[in-house]
Amino acid sequence: MSLVSIVADCDNDALSVAATPASPTCHIGQYSCFGPEPPGGIAGLWNTIRQRLVERPEGSYTASLVDGGTDAVARKVVEEAS
Repeated sequence: MSLVSIVADCDNDALSVAATPASPTCHIGQYSCFGPEPPGGIAGLWNTIRQRLVERPEGSYTASLVDGGTDAVARKVVEEAS
């Protein structure tokens, strides 16, 4: 991975790091976890989440995470943010 830039935000409590990966970096083998925006944008993503919670399809990670309660959701948010 090659570092492109590191920029601090306005009050110096967060960094934006840009890098060029040498190989796939996503846990599912894609070049990046941050690929194209989901169909329908953020609204489409929210609709997918709501659909998973209403329909509860077998094997839905989203539904199982919410079933774990607020603590489980919070742990996942912290995990993804780190």
